[in-house]
Amino acid sequence: MKKIIKKKYKNLIFDLDGVIIDSKENMRVSWQAVQKKFLLMQEFDDYFILIGRPFKEILKKLGIKHKLEEIEEEYKTTSEKNFNLINLYPNVLETLKFFSENSIVMAIVTSKDKDRTKKILADYDFFKLIVSPSENLKGKPNPDQIIFTMDYLNLNSEDCVYIGDTSVDAIAAKASNIDFLYAGWGYGPKPEGEFNLINNFADLKSYIHL
Repeated sequence: MKKIIKKKYKNLIFDLDGVIIDSKENMRVSWQAVQKKFLLMQEFDDYFILIGRPFKEILKKLGIKHKLEEIEEEYKTTSEKNFNLINLYPNVLETLKFFSENSIVMAIVTSKDKDRTKKILADYDFFKLIVSPSENLKGKPNPDQIIFTMDYLNLNSEDCVYIGDTSVDAIAAKASNIDFLYAGWGYGPKPEGEFNLINNFADLKSYIHL
């Protein structure tokens, strides 16, 4: 990984899981529930390595071809019953408050469905927009969600950066023609390409334009 020149940004677009929230145990419990109910042979580690893509896309990559709707519904239901297993990463709340107080525009671009995302973030009213995959917006690594976010909020790509933790995030940012910051505390191994690495959420303060 080659370090690039540090820039200052006015707008921050975040991935959710592995960046703002640690939801791995919630995912594990949810996957084990669908694994048991639908007699799936794929283990949690097989699922987790593909995190970052829309849920049904992950199922397809795992070779699961049937009952996709039922599996997704069971996963979501179990996930919501176990929201107590989800935690913010260190320094997230304080840093988001700082950004909000300094009029930094923030948005969420996630592969998690919008209903669960809104419930998880219900107490954190920092984000101008939450964008999940839909019929009209392909999920990551496609750039649709990020491009939609910039267009909807009327943001200049030069002033934006996407903060993610997987290669899927890095690919989506590059395809959207915006910079990428790799969250080193997250779930994925370092992606290929040129970008800067941050090891603590509070490190983002050095990347914003005040």
